[in-house]
Amino acid sequence: MKRGIWHQFGHHSQTLALEQLQDGRGVGVILSPRDLSFDKAQARAAEYRGLGAEILVDQQFYEPAFTNEHTGTYPTEVFRRSLSSLRRVSEQEVDDLAAKIEGINSRVGASAIIAPAVCYEAGRVETAEVNAALFGAARKAGEALKLP
Repeated sequence: MKRGIWHQFGHHSQTLALEQLQDGRGVGVILSPRDLSFDKAQARAAEYRGLGAEILVDQQFYEPAFTNEHTGTYPTEVFRRSLSSLRRVSEQEVDDLAAKIEGINSRVGASAIIAPAVCYEAGRVETAEVNAALFGAARKAGEALKLP
């Protein structure tokens, strides 16, 4: 992965990343399901890669209950749910999440996997357990894609 400036902008500002890359500023872009539909993310990723940028996707599970018109376009949307629900994910569901993460990252041409995670809270052991499952899914996706 390239070292340098990575761009991650919010809603309606993906063009700023494009302009910065066109001006030679930055080495990569981090895409977000909160800010951009999956179809648009794929199109933007192609533009960014065309300028030599690397791509990452931040699934932004830190607030799993958050949804909007963009998050619903991603295959991982079914896993954006409450911490108590995520605690009960089966091994099959972890494999399904891994396949969905793999598919998303493959379709945007990602350079590496950012593991989804929920926010840690003091005294909540279950959060660490959920994140371990989410990290496991990301690891499987990365191994399948042969990414770091």
